[in-house]
Amino acid sequence: RLERHLRAYLVHDTPEARREAAWYFVLAHTGIRLNELVDLRQSDLDLPGGRLRINQGKGRRDRVVYLSTTARQALERYQASVFSSMTNMLVTTERDGRIRYFNEEAARHFSLEEGDVGKPVTDFFAKKLDKSVLGSLKGVLESGEELPGIEGIYRGPSGDVDFSLNLSPIG
Repeated sequence: RLERHLRAYLVHDTPEARREAAWYFVLAHTGIRLNELVDLRQSDLDLPGGRLRINQGKGRRDRVVYLSTTARQALERYQASVFSSMTNMLVTTERDGRIRYFNEEAARHFSLEEGDVGKPVTDFFAKKLDKSVLGSLKGVLESGEELPGIEGIYRGPSGDVDFSLNLSPIG
């Protein structure tokens, strides 16, 4: 009964409903413990691969658990809710550097459109960012290591935008 009730949450569009459904389905469908769920970081989540990396779980061991289709859908809806509510510009990519998601602020400032999803991020920004920023972006995509505090100027159709950028692999 509880699962049927929470499956109905998947169609609700409130951030709270999305969070509760994501937490429930991850807990119920993977068997991870509540403290393991609370300790998860964005970088532990591999949505395309349908996996979660649990660090220092039971027995202080690392392990990988697989997500059910329902848990993955709930996490995708929750992640989209979190990302879209951000007031900073946000662009995420797949591991190979193709644009996966961008929020409204990024769309507005960078002139991103739905058709840009799937394009290589370095190609999209090639003539719009300094070569040093593009080089840093390529380096993070290759190494998978975080690089905070990059500053630059985006040259867009409606003028230049100063920005500070944190490059962080999330999956």
